[in-house]
Amino acid sequence: MNRLLTLLTLLALLGTRTRADEVPAQDPAPAPAYYYPVQKGARWVYLWKVQGRKDEERIDTVTAVESGTSGAKLVTASMVAADGRTYPTEKVEVSDKGVFNVANLSGLGGYFSPWCQLKLPRHTGQSWKMHQWDDTMLVDRGVERIQVPAGEFDAVRVDQMLQKYPTAPAQTRWYARGVGKVKHTCAGMDISLKSFTPGEERAR
Repeated sequence: MNRLLTLLTLLALLGTRTRADEVPAQDPAPAPAYYYPVQKGARWVYLWKVQGRKDEERIDTVTAVESGTSGAKLVTASMVAADGRTYPTEKVEVSDKGVFNVANLSGLGGYFSPWCQLKLPRHTGQSWKMHQWDDTMLVDRGVERIQVPAGEFDAVRVDQMLQKYPTAPAQTRWYARGVGKVKHTCAGMDISLKSFTPGEERAR
């Protein structure tokens, strides 16, 4: 009897040790819900329609991705010229806090940096200032199903307006996960995504 009890005790201990040493496999952490590509080589082709001008195409591409602070990615976007050469236009910080233009690299006017294109985590109705020194506001209007030449996207609509002039025409942009801006409209102008190619090289 004593031998049987001893054997059962040893088996119980061995079983407990085996269960304690076993580490269950864990699923990989889900990828962040970036609203801008963070892979080098990603490419957008946009169709520009401007009132009074001939329709044009513009090609932009991601030419560099760097690691920023707190897990952010610093993405350099460049315009692709007709001869295939690329010209840096802006640097964008992408993280779970949103999409921020942090540098204008074109040497031309058009906007001041930094400014927040899309604030995350998002919720419909939230608003934020474009810059701290002016009254330009951006408002999250929710997710809309939008059709552009590149296809259909579930995209976040962001309206840009001036607080001092609430009746002035607003600019509107739509952002899709992993793609970035798929459409941009304002008075007399419509920019729509014609095609998008994800990058092949993942940022480290």
